[in-house]
Amino acid sequence: MQKKEDWQHLVARLESAGVDIIECSFSCPQGTLGSKAGFMLGQDPLLVKEVAGWVKQATRRVPVVIKITPQVADIVEIAQAVKDSGADAICCQQLNTIFDGR
Repeated sequence: MQKKEDWQHLVARLESAGVDIIECSFSCPQGTLGSKAGFMLGQDPLLVKEVAGWVKQATRRVPVVIKITPQVADIVEIAQAVKDSGADAICCQQLNTIFDGR
């Protein structure tokens, strides 16, 4: 989804379906959103704040959780962007494989 309207339309559909919570995974590539095709939304603090804000603005009754990736230079900066967006919670995707060099 590339536009504010797309994200907010999805929120409305989810709430109409009776969901209890909305979790957005910003830890996966989001197509052409942003300046780099295939870029993980969760790697750009400005986009994180903007898109999470769109989702939160559109909710009427359910909490919004934003899942972020640990694959960033500064995870605190990304977490702060989520907080600044007004989202209700943050979760972080765990690395599936950790290579210890052995």
